Amino acid sequence: MDCRDLNRTRLKIKINPRWMKLKEAAYYSKIGRDRLKKLADEGELKGFQDPDSGRGDWIFDRLSLDEYRENQEGRIRLKAKEIVNRYFSMVDEKSIKKGAI
Repeated sequence: MDCRDLNRTRLKIKINPRWMKLKEAAYYSKIGRDRLKKLADEGELKGFQDPDSGRGDWIFDRLSLDEYRENQEGRIRLKAKEIVNRYFSMVDEKSIKKGAI
């Protein structure tokens, strides 16, 4: 088998790095750059300024991004429930003040 045969049989390997730069993480997660930094600062996902970059570039953990997205539905439902409860408690207070109850 010569060199040309080896080139034809090479496998194309797709590599998914664990740590991504800010631009890559934003594209991968479909979350804006500023929002990613804010979420990292709040501890919602793993991300920080890379100490090895020398420029303060941000890097993010891909698994953390996946976990954040997977748990997002539950957070949205909880937030919606809070809004509905707040609305109905305001309606009840107004009804009481008007003497409807």
